Amino acid sequence: MSMSHDERQLKKEQQEMQHELEKQLHERARKKKLAIRVGIALIILAAGGYLLSLLFYPPGAPLLDITPAILQMGTVSQAEGIATGTFQLKNTGFSDLLITGMDTSCMCTQVALVTDKEGPRFGMPSHGNPKGWTATIAPGEQATLNVYYDPNAHKELTGPVTRLINIYSNAPFSPKQIQIRLNQVR
Repeated sequence: MSMSHDERQLKKEQQEMQHELEKQLHERARKKKLAIRVGIALIILAAGGYLLSLLFYPPGAPLLDITPAILQMGTVSQAEGIATGTFQLKNTGFSDLLITGMDTSCMCTQVALVTDKEGPRFGMPSHGNPKGWTATIAPGEQATLNVYYDPNAHKELTGPVTRLINIYSNAPFSPKQIQIRLNQVR
């Protein structure tokens, strides 16, 4: 028994529809497998990140958060003398943060930590910083770091200036380094 032209055409269309449906189902299955693989990869990355954080930030460790990371002091004039600025230090960890020392990259810059009162000034390591000094910042508490920049330490210097400050503590990744930036004029 032979099929008519219309029957052959109908059968061809049904086969094409069946083929298209199979392609769509195959594509959906492929996308589902990809989504599962991406999900598994994200879970593995998150777990790995968590485990790494435990290595670098042990549970209960103190954490030192400093704002700003860079203190913009603007234009500093030699004629006006010492310029001052402040950073805020906060213990965002879960145990006492012990500040054990500080130093600066140049003799023109000194820093002092204020908890109850202002502590001793620290400058360049080779200029005899205080020894045996410590300060404690409890979890959730903060302190102020006063900065003193003396433009007359370098009378010949004009233009942009960047100085570094290192803060030594019992927090992971000590010392923590921050900067002051300014434009020095006469």
